Amino acid sequence: MSSVRTGIDISPDAITAAQVRLNRSGWTLLHGVRMARRSGDGAVTPAEAVELESLLFRHGFKSAPCVINAPAEALKTTTMELPPATSGAPIDQLANAEFVQRTKLEPGTFELSYWGLPTPGPAVQVMAVGCEIAPTDEVIGALESAGLRVAGVDDPSRALGRVLAAAPTAATVRVGARLESWGVRIVVLHHSTLLYARTPAGLRLDGSQGDAEVGRRLATEIDACIAFARHRSRSHAPAAISVLGAGGEQAGIMDVLASRYQNAVAQPIDGNGQAVGGRFAAAIGLALLEDLA
Repeated sequence: MSSVRTGIDISPDAITAAQVRLNRSGWTLLHGVRMARRSGDGAVTPAEAVELESLLFRHGFKSAPCVINAPAEALKTTTMELPPATSGAPIDQLANAEFVQRTKLEPGTFELSYWGLPTPGPAVQVMAVGCEIAPTDEVIGALESAGLRVAGVDDPSRALGRVLAAAPTAATVRVGARLESWGVRIVVLHHSTLLYARTPAGLRLDGSQGDAEVGRRLATEIDACIAFARHRSRSHAPAAISVLGAGGEQAGIMDVLASRYQNAVAQPIDGNGQAVGGRFAAAIGLALLEDLA
């Protein structure tokens, strides 16, 4: 049995879509397309949605469930301590109450997801991500009015993590950096668990800095992320590094990272063992969302 999904990554400068086929052996990229945005950073407009739907049709995309990234302004992230599952405590209720206290969001205005982190000692620490409903529904409404069926919404950091997990490496710590003209998003995984996500200020691929300088600054950020993951896991775990987005296509940047990390630089692959194109990685990760509405 196989299924077809479409991931739609909405960033400040472009909307990128990837359609994949999932089966027991993994997934295969069927189609990919990128549409420059005219409206700039902000919610998707109805006109953009219509243009996107037409573009997908012309590029051979089949009608399929779509997964989008939650708008950046709709996401709130924190870490929390919760009782162990064996305690019998109402974990979901406690998680929602703690999240409200930490973020000051109104109860019922967000959807919450959380997962356990490697934790030394008896306490159970989790990473929690809340997605505000109102701004997310605005994006969903625009896309669905154009004929696209939105079946899921996900944190873009978790979407990148799914693609990183396919990198051909036995490393315990995986660091992925999506480098674009609007900035960089760095995610850190311990095995397949998302530990940390960071968006460093002032680091972007906009031509204001040379590739060598961008590569050096990115390496400094990656070093800090690896150190954090090793501290969290209480081990000197081996690390693998992947650069996604437009930055992965810049030879000058990749030369700096290859010199610094050598064989630790790993490119994700699909179910057929083919390398994943960096520009479509975020959209592919969205399409791989496990549970759809």
